This record gives sequence, structure tokens and C-alpha cells, in this order.
Amino acid sequence: HSGMANLPQAGLLEFMTKLRPLMEQHTTTLIDTAAGVHDHVLALCANADLTLLVTTPDPSSLTDAYALLKLLWQKQHVANSWLVANQATVREGAQAQARLGSAMENFLKLAPLPLLPWRVPQPQLNRRGGCGGCHPSTLAAGAVWAARLCRRANAHR
Repeated sequence: HSGMANLPQAGLLEFMTKLRPLMEQHTTTLIDTAAGVHDHVLALCANADLTLLVTTPDPSSLTDAYALLKLLWQKQHVANSWLVANQATVREGAQAQARLGSAMENFLKLAPLPLLPWRVPQPQLNRRGGCGGCHPSTLAAGAVWAARLCRRANAHR
């Protein structure tokens, strides 16, 4: 919801407090955050057991991914992410992992992220960039994709 980006700190804490009992009732809880390094994104990622960091091999996307990882580590001392290479072949995903991993090792002194190569389903976007008239099965496919990734990552932890 776009209102999450504008939540004051107290509102975010209240949201997370109310979310925790719901999370305890389920094996997997998915929270799709906005892109970027807003405080609410950092807080949600820092409190997650696992963060699936979806990026493409594009240099600007890798830079954004690195910025999030850097802030999670420097501000929260959290390194709980796995890399998902979207819109990439297995080879491109491995190259993206190597580039990001090199920066992590050199500048953050962290090991490279485990890679979950996967082609994320892309719904037909309308002119505004939203999914306005997406068929429910398209949206469900995205949720199924994310749940499968979580299971794969948990199986390898």
C-alpha cells in the first residue's frame, strides 16, 4: 500500500507489533516492500527472517541492491538476504551475483549472497506502470512464485 511509505515511525512500530502475532500463525509470511532504502523498507527487512532481494543484472539495479544491503548492515547489523536474479539467464544471474558479491566483500566485508535464479512472472503493465486490470490468476502466480522462492531458500539455510 502506498500509505506505508508515509507512515511515521510510531505507525510503523504499531504495524509491526500487530503483524507479529499473524506471522506466528503461518509458516511463511510475504511482505512485498517498495523498492529503495526508505526507513520502513529497512525496518521490515531487518525484522525478517529472510529477505529476498530481487534485482536484475542491470548496473543501476545492482547499485540499488547494494545500497539496501549496505544500509541493512551498517544501520541494523543484519545480513539476512538472498539474491533473486530477475529477468536474467542463469549465467547473467551468476554474473550479477559475482559483481554484487565483490562489492560486498571489498567494502562491507560480507560474504556474497546466495543466489536463487528465477524468472519472475511479469504481468501486463498498463501505461501508468501499474497492474490495474491484471487478471487475478496473474497476481496469484506472483504470490506462488514468491512462496516457492521462500521454500527453496529455507531448504538451503
